[in-house]
Amino acid sequence: MPCNEPEDRCACHCGRPGVRPVGLRHEGRRSFPSPQREHLVTVSAGWRDTVDGSWRARAVICERPRALQLVAKDSVVGTIALFHLAPDGDLAPEYAVTVSDRGHPPAPAVQMGVLVTGGTMARAFQAVNGTAVLEELSGVVTGRFSVTLREVDSNDSLRWVGVFLEVPVEPASATDCAAVAEPVAPSDTPMDSTGRGMVPDK
Repeated sequence: MPCNEPEDRCACHCGRPGVRPVGLRHEGRRSFPSPQREHLVTVSAGWRDTVDGSWRARAVICERPRALQLVAKDSVVGTIALFHLAPDGDLAPEYAVTVSDRGHPPAPAVQMGVLVTGGTMARAFQAVNGTAVLEELSGVVTGRFSVTLREVDSNDSLRWVGVFLEVPVEPASATDCAAVAEPVAPSDTPMDSTGRGMVPDK
């Protein structure tokens, strides 16, 4: 996939020599990228292009239903992870990826979507299985995930793992939580071509 971003912001690494690779750390049989404070860092495998990179992230807590929304984006890639939290605020040992066509899945669960744009093309991915872990949730959030992404148009899939470290949890605005308050989009359209509703502009 063509990429005109500077190398330090190239979301896909473009398969070009000289682009700094994301370092890996190993936990059991899974390899996670090395974390960077206040960033979402991901690596992928199994597709014709990669969805690898490091992006500054932000997080908010939404109520009714209670959820943590983690967003990371630049001009090429937008990612959202929506963690459905227990009403009492206790963290679950893990959050299973859930695909929900109607309403909100019961906690604990996580829904994830990725939008990759390039030129006139936009490709949407949705997590269809896997798990995520929240290691810390206070004024900051830290965690990791290992999921399978499905590309909406082709049904191709790839493995995608990532970490986020001490991402600030900011006060939520009505705009931030609009996507949480409304019914979840159908599973085959996790976001439209502009990312409206799934990847906030700010």
